Amino acid sequence: MSLLTDTDLEIMKCYTPQEWQNQNDAQPKIYINPFSPDSLTPIGYDLRVGDSYASASKGEEIIVSIDSPVIIEPGDTSLITTFEEIRMPKNHKFSGIILSKVSQVSKGLSNVSTTIDPDWSGQLLIAVHNHSRESITINFKERFCTVVFFENRSASTQ
Repeated sequence: MSLLTDTDLEIMKCYTPQEWQNQNDAQPKIYINPFSPDSLTPIGYDLRVGDSYASASKGEEIIVSIDSPVIIEPGDTSLITTFEEIRMPKNHKFSGIILSKVSQVSKGLSNVSTTIDPDWSGQLLIAVHNHSRESITINFKERFCTVVFFENRSASTQ
């Protein structure tokens, strides 16, 4: 298993569903849309807050916008939709793991680590917990977690 760097992601990224669809095993492609160069890190990509979230305590979907941010109450967990859609390479030889960002951890937030399966295609739903005693606000399109991609030793069968 090998960790992908920013150099690897620059080579593998593609900008259109057609480019992703037409990839071959020799040149696998990762589709991240919309891709932001500012979100690329040395060993991953920072995911941004999308257009909705759900509080575990309230249980209802809440729409997110520039004027309506994510608000996570103390001790609560929220499921946040990512702004980006991700399509993993079609050869099923890559996966990902979602990690917390130190800037968010310093506020009292941590995400519940999750994986991206080799056959994943779509937006992600990331669980974020507020460990602090204060409400924490995360704005629409704010970077809130990092995905780290790996090349698997062999292709998955599922």
